[in-house]
Amino acid sequence: MKDPENSLEAWVNDIVVFSSKGHWLMPLLELEKFLSEHRSIKPSDIELHDTKGGRAAAGLAIGMGIKSVVLDLVSDYALEMYSDYGVKVSFNRRVPQIACATEKLITPAMTPSEIHALVIGRISNSF
Repeated sequence: MKDPENSLEAWVNDIVVFSSKGHWLMPLLELEKFLSEHRSIKPSDIELHDTKGGRAAAGLAIGMGIKSVVLDLVSDYALEMYSDYGVKVSFNRRVPQIACATEKLITPAMTPSEIHALVIGRISNSF
């Protein structure tokens, strides 16, 4: 079970291998960097525990190769995307859409790599 202090955790075989207290999509980008530095950890072995999951988060997780997610809150858009890519999902609460500007910018036709580029672009434009 995810530590409530953390916004995101990556579990492998019931062991937390990565955690973040960050906000927005930053924890997923931190996990992406962590995985690029720790190649012995296969993304497909990770069970991702996240606080919120919208379509942007789904695109980032799928793009990394994650195959299992556990979410406190998930959007219908994210569930559809996870289903399209064969990702196992469990969640506590489901909403039609996450109240986030990024979620509104992502279309159903966008691929995980296009979502990744959009997120990176939004980060670059905020500095």
